[in-house]
Amino acid sequence: MKSVEDRLRELPEDAGLKAITADDKLRRRILEAAKDKKAEHRLPVRWIAAGAACAAAVAALAFTLPRNVQKAPQAMLTSQSAGEKVMLAKTEEQDEAPLAGARESAVADVPQGMVFISNASAPESRSLWVQGNGANFPLVAVQGKYFRMLASPSEVSHGLLGEELGTVAEYTQEPALSGAETVSNICPEGTVIYALRGASGLAAAEVNGRMRLFQRVSFAGRGLVGSEHLSDTLGGRVSAMELSGVGRLTGSAAEEMWSYLCAGAVYLNASCAETGRNLLVTLDNGLTFQMAVSGDTLSACGAWACPGFAEAFANAL
Repeated sequence: MKSVEDRLRELPEDAGLKAITADDKLRRRILEAAKDKKAEHRLPVRWIAAGAACAAAVAALAFTLPRNVQKAPQAMLTSQSAGEKVMLAKTEEQDEAPLAGARESAVADVPQGMVFISNASAPESRSLWVQGNGANFPLVAVQGKYFRMLASPSEVSHGLLGEELGTVAEYTQEPALSGAETVSNICPEGTVIYALRGASGLAAAEVNGRMRLFQRVSFAGRGLVGSEHLSDTLGGRVSAMELSGVGRLTGSAAEEMWSYLCAGAVYLNASCAETGRNLLVTLDNGLTFQMAVSGDTLSACGAWACPGFAEAFANAL
């Protein structure tokens, strides 16, 4: 920055204002003007003091805040299925009054804090039955037994085919009115119907060039034949069971639950209503059939009551 002396020496010899002379008097005027200019940018002392006080207050607040403000409890949740138990673990906020230990509680009793919920599969409802375009679903009937086509698998392996059950004698859109022993509304005449190895209540027949899976169901008021029971209409070695909205059992648990169902099932009637909730049963050969569920009533080849089934399934999880 230039000094006052330098600025004075740079004044023109003739500034056009004869009344101004570069003497000591002019020098003092320049110095006073410079002093006033600095004063315009200097904060008053009282503002500086106030700013310092505010900074001190902010620093004190930042120092004390973590100690005086309680942290919001965090919740760690996983999906919960019907019938599951909730395990509660103590949080940092509970250190002053710790829980005697983790305890079981219903969901409605869960307090604020850390929550761990056991995770079990609770699948939504899904149906394997193929829907029909008209009043009837796709089916084959042989020896007074009706089988409804399933959507999965899209093709059955020929290695799973068992003995021949019969050959379609009549193709009709009104199978309930047919007098033929072997009839279908999806398979043309001459189509061979096969049993499936390792499974009761399942059949296979060729539809549009692919071997499709069919499941035993009741139809037009016709269900059981002779002295059949549930295990006669559907069954085999079970490897998995899946109940809509509850969960999935596998291995020995699934086998035991199927045994529970077969032992406790009581035949009600020949109806087979679609309820929007299903029990899917997978056999060890990889094939799956289903039963519609309404409370403790299950239906496929007729409706069967099994008191306590839904609760027993949930407990088995």
